[in-house]
Amino acid sequence: MGVYKDAFKSIINRRSFQIRDFDSIFSQKYELLEPIVITFEMSETQASKRKLTFYMLDDQMAVASISSDDDMYEMLLNRPPHSHNSWELMYVLDGSIRHRVEKINSIYPKGSCCLLRQGVNHCEEFTTDFQALFVTVSDKLMQKILHEDTYRDQTGRISHYNQNLISAISASGNKPKQKEFIDFLPISEDGSILVEVEELLDKLVIDMSENRAGHIFYAQAMLSRLFAILTNKKHYQQFNNRLDATSEENLYARITKLIEQNNGRIKRDNLEFILSYSADHLNRITKKHSGMSLVELGQHICLHQAANMLKETDMKIAEILEHFGYSNRTYFNKIFREEYNVSPREYRKMSREE
Repeated sequence: MGVYKDAFKSIINRRSFQIRDFDSIFSQKYELLEPIVITFEMSETQASKRKLTFYMLDDQMAVASISSDDDMYEMLLNRPPHSHNSWELMYVLDGSIRHRVEKINSIYPKGSCCLLRQGVNHCEEFTTDFQALFVTVSDKLMQKILHEDTYRDQTGRISHYNQNLISAISASGNKPKQKEFIDFLPISEDGSILVEVEELLDKLVIDMSENRAGHIFYAQAMLSRLFAILTNKKHYQQFNNRLDATSEENLYARITKLIEQNNGRIKRDNLEFILSYSADHLNRITKKHSGMSLVELGQHICLHQAANMLKETDMKIAEILEHFGYSNRTYFNKIFREEYNVSPREYRKMSREE
């Protein structure tokens, strides 16, 4: 087994990375020594011979690869989690990947991403067929990506293109030792945005491999554009994960956020697609944590938002019904009364009198 460990270590423990505690069965630490390293991983489990392939592209432009035999495969299958002194973005090019972050296990389908802060223990599992790209970025370069890409808005103030990501990171207090990770899941089955993302990644890989002057500045620009897409609510759903919560609690938080952002009217099959879990499983989680089914929770959230609009706006009741996708006013009045014990008209009148 030592030969196989040495073979894998020779790929990772290069001038771009240094591994601490390589022989630990609990956790390893990868220290990035360059501004950026790109790693491609491919797992093949259905072939006649199981295969795992790595390609590493670092600032020295050397590419390393290894295909595992069965002994190597078993060693990698059982490797401990690891953490970085840097940021890491995982993007799933094809298939689906099981990824364990601290005590949270998640499945990432094609087109999804996971952004990890420094010091977070994680490990991808080689139990499914997948192709994935891992972009490891130093904190210095990451701060430049976040804070140096600016523009002047219509008022003349300086704004950041990646303000959404800055806000998400700052929400935790931006503490260096804060353990958190952010998931980005594609909203639509329309593959056009995935093509755009993969074109950016292709340009990044090609420019890094050509080792031309300015390739780090080019990488900064490509990653800034990538994060701008990932934080665009039209294309991706963003989830900020708390590592003091259980897997179920994080999944329930994702469910409620999606339902709230869709006015309580998101379809079960859309939830299935975005979250990569069956509707029955999502329904069980929702029932366990809220006491309501997905349908009941969606209706509860929808009526709550409608009540807020009755209270805070001057929109006509018919316009509010149309906003939430209700065409039958009698049915809406019935479920609203069941929730608030008054009709929508009476609720508005009472709220204005308070």
